[in-house]
Amino acid sequence: TNVVGFDINIERISQLKAGNDLTMFSVSTKPSVKIFEVPFFEDYQVVILDKPPISPLVNIHPLVGKKDKLLISFENQTGTKHEVPIKILESDYDYFELERIGQKKAIIKKIKGEEDKLYFPKLEFKSDGFPSAYEVFRLDGIRPTSYSDFASAKYGKVLVKNATSFEDEISTNVEYYYTFRTIDIHGNISNPTPVYSVKMVEDSGAVYPLINVVNLEGTKDYVGSREFNRYLQIDVADIHKYLNFQKSGLTMNSAINNDIQPHLSMGSDGDPWNNQLENGPNSAKRFKFRVKSKQTGKIIDLNVGFHVRHENPSKEPNACNDAVPPTKPGNTKGSSVNEAHTENVDSYFNNGKEIGEPKVPPKVV
Repeated sequence: TNVVGFDINIERISQLKAGNDLTMFSVSTKPSVKIFEVPFFEDYQVVILDKPPISPLVNIHPLVGKKDKLLISFENQTGTKHEVPIKILESDYDYFELERIGQKKAIIKKIKGEEDKLYFPKLEFKSDGFPSAYEVFRLDGIRPTSYSDFASAKYGKVLVKNATSFEDEISTNVEYYYTFRTIDIHGNISNPTPVYSVKMVEDSGAVYPLINVVNLEGTKDYVGSREFNRYLQIDVADIHKYLNFQKSGLTMNSAINNDIQPHLSMGSDGDPWNNQLENGPNSAKRFKFRVKSKQTGKIIDLNVGFHVRHENPSKEPNACNDAVPPTKPGNTKGSSVNEAHTENVDSYFNNGKEIGEPKVPPKVV
């Protein structure tokens, strides 16, 4: 720390008279700068490390005319994520513990009668450096139940200075399981990617790949993915657009069957039809659609909820949606809607005749 002050020099010149308290002095000052070593910050645990990188984007492609080979390529992701660290190898435990200390997220929450928990279980993963290699873990024919199963898997490294892709040799009709990690230029490791299952099926001379993401115990189940360019349409499946008459109990005479309670809880007045949303909107089944850019790695999540609504119409519905009774030629008397539609259904048969007169079919020429 720098301290700026002054050096002051005072000299007595003379005393004017004996017994007089008045005395003359000469005072000279000059700037003075001194440096002192003082404590600035103190901590009992200090670890300085870069943030661990983000796991890579992986593309797995079959090769034309090569049923025993796969092309696996990697793309580096950018940005920042907060994730719970996932360990595979024994050395990962020590590394992530040092990262936790370096990020000041090693504080333990102690609750009596319960297991100790971390206040901040998630670490910050950030691509603040270039990748130096990609780690490859592969299990042959053994489905993993956790990431720790890959500790005994086949292991390899793809050095970025040489390539960002490689060809892997496989056998047909054998299921392989892969996961991958990024190692940056400082030796920091990322979390593993999702587990991919790959199987090259050979059946009667036809060869085709099956590539899926595996749901491990304790992880979320991401079902299905597809690529698109500009537009995405989310719609109800066709099977949910048709009415199941057998289970609904509805007939062709009415769109409401008051004798059968819908699959909802009772309303406050005891009428099941008055409870439009079962247990409120929060009980609706929810889906997450994740859109990820293949170029930038940016992610947009669409959270969609579907509600079941049952409404009892205030009046008898008009099957043909007619506001007024139909006129010529089917209803010359201005009969009611129901009468007009039951007795004057076909204008060929009515042909402008009064209701009750014999209906003569038209002649076919």
